[in-house]
Amino acid sequence: MSGNSRRAAAAWLVAGVVATALAHRAAADDAAVADPAESANRAVFGTNNYLDRHVMRPMVDGYRETTPAVLQKGVSNFLSNLKEPSVALNDLLQGNVARSWSTVWRFAVNSTAGGLGVYDMASTMGLDRHEADFGQTLGVWGVGNGPYLTLPLLGPSTARDAAGTVVGFVLNPLQLGPAQPAVAAGQALDQRVQAQESLQAMERSSIDYYASLRSAYVQHRQAVVDDGKTPGSLLFPAAPAAPAIQVDGAPPVETGSPAALPAVDGD
Repeated sequence: MSGNSRRAAAAWLVAGVVATALAHRAAADDAAVADPAESANRAVFGTNNYLDRHVMRPMVDGYRETTPAVLQKGVSNFLSNLKEPSVALNDLLQGNVARSWSTVWRFAVNSTAGGLGVYDMASTMGLDRHEADFGQTLGVWGVGNGPYLTLPLLGPSTARDAAGTVVGFVLNPLQLGPAQPAVAAGQALDQRVQAQESLQAMERSSIDYYASLRSAYVQHRQAVVDDGKTPGSLLFPAAPAAPAIQVDGAPPVETGSPAALPAVDGD
């Protein structure tokens, strides 16, 4: 499939998920996600969990036991650095121009002085890493989660985030050709390494692991979307400062502040 065809397919996918997600949008609390296909999701979850226990966890444990921590950190930094062009693009789509520019600088610094991203030199300069993806961008634009999904191998998701994953993969500014799927697999494995302890603790302490994982995922993604709604961005401009009240012989006081309220005599 050509690049134009992929982009056209991505556009149709976005349109479809927007329509679906808007139809399922929560009225008050977006964290309350419907799970109409729970029985099918639980079946997929059971298969995923079996593969996780017998394949993924042994791989993660072996990797962590045989690989020095400093090398693990370098690999994680390298894989995270490859996400930065996509992060910068989504920052821009969310109207966060300053964040996007900061991410571009992160990528430039770490790709050069940081040895292709192995060393996170940018963080020492105050250019901190943050999450941004197309599922988050759709959320910032006002698209609701849509129904909850459990995807084979990929795990918890929603209609919005599933579409965001596909579109983000197609429209990634850093296209690595045949190596792209391998890089994506490496990034997914790195995320699983980082989440090993928290997932095991959740499974041990949960009466219903499926429900606990669903809740944790939805809350995390809502926090990510909220983080993208940065005050002062093009989509969320900062509120104007309240005008000050000047009283003769007294310093100016901003309206709405406690000092601006009249004193109440308790007698």
